Amino acid sequence: MGENDKDSDYSSSSSSNWDAPPVEPKPSDGGMDMSMFEGKDRFEDLEKAERELAGDMVTVQFALPDGERVSSNFPHGQTVQFLKVWLEENHKYAYENQVLTLNGDLLIDPLSLNDIRGFKTGGVVNEVVLKMKEK
Repeated sequence: MGENDKDSDYSSSSSSNWDAPPVEPKPSDGGMDMSMFEGKDRFEDLEKAERELAGDMVTVQFALPDGERVSSNFPHGQTVQFLKVWLEENHKYAYENQVLTLNGDLLIDPLSLNDIRGFKTGGVVNEVVLKMKEK
């Protein structure tokens, strides 16, 4: 028997050695417990949990380049990136050209509002200045 014969014998017998016998499901193994998704109360609980994780609301007043001021409320756990997207969608300022500052400090996209020392909650109005990058 040559070397190639050994290889083919090994590979043909190897697959049968690793085949697992079929396993019958147990009667109690009826699948995933879907009771957590039944009823409106569960979804309300999930929404409440999401709101709690997002944190208190932050009131942001944007000073826009044209002198207009616009306000909105955002969860304290929201990101600077989200604020920029909101400005783009609601006020047509191109995301990639926005520069946001709070108390003169640059707001960096990946940070959440609660990462930034100057943001206050509890009805305090936080003034964020929007400047546009020169093209």
